Amino acid sequence: MRSPGRAGDAHVAVDGLRAGRIERPESEAEVAELVARARRDRLNLVPIGGGTALSIGNVPARFDLAVDLGNLNRIGEYSAPDLVVTAQAGTRLSDLAAFLAGNSQILPLEAPLGATLGGIASAGQAGRHRFSRGTPRDWLIGARALTGDGRWLKIGAKVLKNVAGYDLGRLLCGSLGSLAIFTELTFKVAPRPQTVAVWRIPATLAGAEAIRQLAVHLEAAWIELAARPEVEVEVGFEGDPDAVAWQSERLVARFGRAVPGEAAGRQEAARDADLVWTFGVLPDRLCRALERCLSCGPAWVEAHLGSGIATLASPVSGRQAVGRLQAWTAEVEANGGWWRLERGPKAGRECFGPARAEWAIAAELKKVMDPDGILSAGRMPGGF
Repeated sequence: MRSPGRAGDAHVAVDGLRAGRIERPESEAEVAELVARARRDRLNLVPIGGGTALSIGNVPARFDLAVDLGNLNRIGEYSAPDLVVTAQAGTRLSDLAAFLAGNSQILPLEAPLGATLGGIASAGQAGRHRFSRGTPRDWLIGARALTGDGRWLKIGAKVLKNVAGYDLGRLLCGSLGSLAIFTELTFKVAPRPQTVAVWRIPATLAGAEAIRQLAVHLEAAWIELAARPEVEVEVGFEGDPDAVAWQSERLVARFGRAVPGEAAGRQEAARDADLVWTFGVLPDRLCRALERCLSCGPAWVEAHLGSGIATLASPVSGRQAVGRLQAWTAEVEANGGWWRLERGPKAGRECFGPARAEWAIAAELKKVMDPDGILSAGRMPGGF
């Protein structure tokens, strides 16, 4: 196990809290040793992947020990005919993509550069294919994970047809490492699409709803909106060349201002913003909700139109940020939506909303899987 204290370690922080100690295990056995140490010394342990999703969640109770899983990065069993691959949690998504490309296969998840498979699953990151392909929990079919009380979980299997037991993999996806630490994951994968067509359409927020409706009808692979402040909608089609050509013709026939282009991918403009907030509503309410939110003041917008999820980023802080959050929250909750504060005035504030009855159930699961409360304590909704 590599010792902490090397140059550059001090930047590992969650919501401004620097890790008291950083460890980089090189085996599952060393991960187990660190969990045992955390239990013995009552340390708050936060598992780290690529560090691209550390802004998600409540301010942790403490940050005593960071466990960087980047050394667990081996790609293991792979069956191209069966469309199944197994890799360790610290494997970068970009490395797996390059590996699968040799057999014209993909894992259709997207995340910032450097994101790892364990981090992507723990944070529930998906990307533009969320609309047509789903999230990590839809692709994860098996895993190994270590609970907070030192038990190893063998979840699912390394085959597609697996129906045995509870689907704990789905439970762990999006849990921010608060229930167990992924060390190995098995995903089903997909053939690389034969053809991809990308269309960009200048629009207004009101006009974007019409584009969304047609794109959904045409079974688009993704429907993305960006406003910086000009609004542009990106529609992607994937699959059989004839089908993609047919879809494209009908989109252009309706929206003649559509121009072909390359997929924009994930934007990084929110990186420097003081206030970053993500919310979700029913897809047909998203454009209207964005109009109302932007009426409170300018913000950069990146939205999954097909899924009804958007991220707002703005260079405001202090009282102005608090006022903006209050206005945004009122609008989204009035539309029956959910939200989470990713960056901004988080201290002493619940960063997920609105409160839900299932938070109490999740807290009870935490007591079972992490009875000493050592894994990412305080980061999940309700502060568990």
